[in-house]
Amino acid sequence: MSWFPVYEYSVHGTVLRKRASVGTVRPEVSVGQKVNLYVNPNHPDEFYSPADKSAFVRKVFIGVGALCVSVALVLGVVLCMK
Repeated sequence: MSWFPVYEYSVHGTVLRKRASVGTVRPEVSVGQKVNLYVNPNHPDEFYSPADKSAFVRKVFIGVGALCVSVALVLGVVLCMK
């Protein structure tokens, strides 16, 4: 089971209600809790919440991917030298 917080915010008088893009194992925010949101002024549907763990997850996947590519390159060089 994953928890996806739903954020409600207002942009130019229009109230928007959007679900976070990344879920977590347990709730990271409580119902009614105020959090900072950074909203794209050109696309109000796009927002970033520092309370979301998506940035951390993205960094982990990038790190693991970079590690895999590095290992593959090293193995390729070593095997070609034999």
